[in-house]
Amino acid sequence: MIRIVLPSRTLALTFEHQKIMVPIIDNTFDLAKPSHRVQRRTKCEILECDPVNPIKFTLLSEGFANCHPKDIFKKDTGRRISLTNAMKIFKMEHLAKGWMWRYSKFERKAIWEGYLNRNVDPIVLAVEKVMRDELTAGGEHFAWQEST
Repeated sequence: MIRIVLPSRTLALTFEHQKIMVPIIDNTFDLAKPSHRVQRRTKCEILECDPVNPIKFTLLSEGFANCHPKDIFKKDTGRRISLTNAMKIFKMEHLAKGWMWRYSKFERKAIWEGYLNRNVDPIVLAVEKVMRDELTAGGEHFAWQEST
C-alpha cells in the first residue's frame, strides 16, 4: 500500500495482479480443446484514509488494465495503465474524448510522485529537495563542460 498525504486528505494506492479464466467461444464442440484461457489483469484502487481511524479506508475509484493472452505480462506497465484508468471517469458521451479526470491536477501530480517514489528512502528525497532548492535559490544554472 502506497500512502499519499495531501493537504486536505490522505490517499492510499493498492495494486492487485489477477489471473482470470476467460471462456473461449468456439462453435466446434471438441472436448480435446481447452474451454478457457488465462487472461491477466492489474487492478488499482485509490482509497481515502479515515482521519479518525487510520486503519479504515473508503474506496474512491478503481481502474483495470487487461493484458491479452498473447502479450507478455509486465507488472509495471499494468500498474501504470490501471492507475491512469483509476484517475479517469469514463463514459462521458457529451465530451469529445469520452472521459474526464476525476482528480485535480495537483492531486494527480501527488499521486504520480507517490507511485514513482514508492521504493525510495524518504531521507534521499528530502536531501534531493534541499539540493534542488539550493541550486535554484541563487538563480544560477550550472552547465557541465567537457574538458578538451
